[in-house]
Amino acid sequence: MAKRNLDGFLDRLYEAALDASCWPAALAEAVDLFESRSAQIGHLSLVDQRLSFVISHGYDITPERIRSYEELMGEDPRLAPFVARPFVPMHCRMIVSDEAFHASRLYREVLAPDGIEYTLGVNLIEEEQSTSFFMMLRGPDRPRFGEVECEILRELVPHLRRVIKLHTRFAEIDLDRLVAQEALDRLPLGVAVVRANARIVSLNRIARDLAMAGDGFSIFAGMLVAERHPDTQRLQAAIATAARGDTRRSQALTLRRDKGEPLRLLVCPLSANRVGQSIALPPSDLVMVFISDPEQLVDAQSEQLQHMFGLTRSEARLLELLVAGATLKVAAGRLDLTHESARQYLKSMFVKTGSHRQSDLIRKVLSSPVWMQQ
Repeated sequence: MAKRNLDGFLDRLYEAALDASCWPAALAEAVDLFESRSAQIGHLSLVDQRLSFVISHGYDITPERIRSYEELMGEDPRLAPFVARPFVPMHCRMIVSDEAFHASRLYREVLAPDGIEYTLGVNLIEEEQSTSFFMMLRGPDRPRFGEVECEILRELVPHLRRVIKLHTRFAEIDLDRLVAQEALDRLPLGVAVVRANARIVSLNRIARDLAMAGDGFSIFAGMLVAERHPDTQRLQAAIATAARGDTRRSQALTLRRDKGEPLRLLVCPLSANRVGQSIALPPSDLVMVFISDPEQLVDAQSEQLQHMFGLTRSEARLLELLVAGATLKVAAGRLDLTHESARQYLKSMFVKTGSHRQSDLIRKVLSSPVWMQQ
């Protein structure tokens, strides 16, 4: 087989390392390069015999097919030699005879019904408990893979190893980013990360909602701006001061709104070190802007309060209303309690939470994870 389209495959391969959605295009290039029916890349745990991920082109891998292979994995005669020799390309008939392969349940129940006769692959990690694999498949209507295909795959192994490492690293970064964003989105505060010129780097859910509504501030030309020009000047001056590191202390300010109470902001340097530098972005300190909306009530669900602080159901329902801003008298009326009963519940909550007054009790709730958005 002639070595063709190698450059095109490598281009698609490195694109896939950066963007997982490019894997099908890369595998399509591999099918053409190896003149195979399909191509696959994936990761297999040898501990629990599970495929943590598999991407395929040219072969429809259904959940049922995956389960079938996982159930019969222990009877795959190709697997042990494949795992034992990482980074060494192998075709199936190098490691198992036709007779042994055809006698296996895996071949009879999974591969043969799907028209898979020949495989060529390489194990891309040196571990005892798992394997990351790159594999080509052919049907019985095609010749078996041979040394020519193994040699081409051997040339690709260094690239495949780099791509797997890059893909794993970028997946870890994506996971870290998603976890951080989820945590920020649960805060009952708007959080904006900006650069020295107030250009937005990221917003959490509440900050995005406020900006989209133009409620106190908005986004103009990618920058954080207030409803009123003087407020914008004060905000951007505070951001620039924090970015320069002129002070390590946070700066508090308010942004007036046409309706409702002003937004309350805290502008803080993100780090004492200069961060966010790269080829694509100029060096700049990052600044965090915390945005509190007095019109937005804290949602502390009574069931959560009950479990976290050891309260009765009635006590937790009362505390839920108090945290939301109701007075004891108003909360008692909403729960159809007498004012005296509400006072007794409040005293009981003081004992259970170690509080001495209502403000202490509210502070304990607001400093607990209960205040996180659901």
